[in-house]
Amino acid sequence: MKIAIIGAGFTGLSAAWELIKSGHEVQVYEKDSIPGGLAAGFKDSEWQWELEKHYHHIFSTDKAILQLLMEMGLSDLVFFQKTKTSLFYRNEKHQLDSPLSLLKFNPLSFINRCHVATVLASLKLNKKGVNLEGKTAAQYLKKRMGEKAWNILWKPLFEGKFGQYANEVNMAWFWARIFARSQKLGYFTGGFANLALQMTKKLQEKEVKFKFSSKVLKLKPSDGSWELSSKEEGKKKSNKEVFDKIIVTSTHPVLEKIVDLPKELKKQHNRLQLLAAQTLVIALKKPFFEDQTYWLNINENKWPFLAVVEQTNFIDKDKYGGNHLIYVAKYLKQSSKEYSLTKQQLLDKYSPFLKKLSSSYRKDLVKKTWLFKNDYAQPISKVNHSTILPQMELSLPGLYWSSMQHIYPFDRGVNYAVDFGRKVAIILEEKNE
Repeated sequence: MKIAIIGAGFTGLSAAWELIKSGHEVQVYEKDSIPGGLAAGFKDSEWQWELEKHYHHIFSTDKAILQLLMEMGLSDLVFFQKTKTSLFYRNEKHQLDSPLSLLKFNPLSFINRCHVATVLASLKLNKKGVNLEGKTAAQYLKKRMGEKAWNILWKPLFEGKFGQYANEVNMAWFWARIFARSQKLGYFTGGFANLALQMTKKLQEKEVKFKFSSKVLKLKPSDGSWELSSKEEGKKKSNKEVFDKIIVTSTHPVLEKIVDLPKELKKQHNRLQLLAAQTLVIALKKPFFEDQTYWLNINENKWPFLAVVEQTNFIDKDKYGGNHLIYVAKYLKQSSKEYSLTKQQLLDKYSPFLKKLSSSYRKDLVKKTWLFKNDYAQPISKVNHSTILPQMELSLPGLYWSSMQHIYPFDRGVNYAVDFGRKVAIILEEKNE
């Protein structure tokens, strides 16, 4: 079969790998000039490695990506190491990344700490946490851990990540965050962008065709096949090509722009909600966290960002020209006024808060800033979310769809992008055997 894949993120790349193994003719369309999708990177002139526009890492428990790397002969690119995770509460930083550090967390009483540790351990051992989706995380955690633990440990994080939806997110989503986590975090030589590039090269060696800087304009059914219209950047005329099957790897708002879906299907998709991501990357002349903290969650009320992630406390600064790099991250609605701010406006807004986190921070230490936004970055999983999960095989014959909105109860990320890329390819092949 001749198959088109729309999107050269890790879902598209892994789907292409699965299909090419079976001898299909595969062509991948990507509107950007490089592969990687949400994990794509950028590179300053002084840097050896690229940096992701939005922070990324994997866990040692991420079987799907590790299996794919082994099959593709790219396992040597991945490495794991321990990092330090902390939270900021009432103007103090507390390390909180192990059972021992939890037991030392003095804002909670010893009894409270024991309750929290017991619940987290039970979630880690629970292999069927999806069954918890009938309750909100707020309901469950308040009852099991206590009101104080909820208010101090979890409520600020849910509000920072989900805003007005904080009390609606289901417990299965929270369980998945605990269940899949490992103490060691993984990264790739050269960054995730290099991984995507090396995967692309492996696929090209197997005669997968890539059309970068090519935006798909329209998909139309055509005598049992699909006509795909695309336009290359800088070209005036669009191109048309016919395929037996199509796999789309974007979110539903993008899907609905390029194909005319039945009203009932669009109605189902509109029940799926997404938040945007806004990430300010700052290059500093000096370290931000002197104690080697990699990830700092903000457990304060009404702060303008959710977390600060110091990349160069994970990956050596020499890979980035000796600069110290931090991410300042926020999820929000596209309609939010803050989403329209420039990088300078955000830096001005964030700086008083960054000063509270690091006494050495000064605006004159800022060498450079970059601002990245993604309109569709974070799905919202409410109570009984499984009842509205979209199907990968759409009601239009020959059209398949796999995106972050299919990943549940786990959160979107490279590992699950790979997993669901392979799944949609398998579904396509089984349907057409």
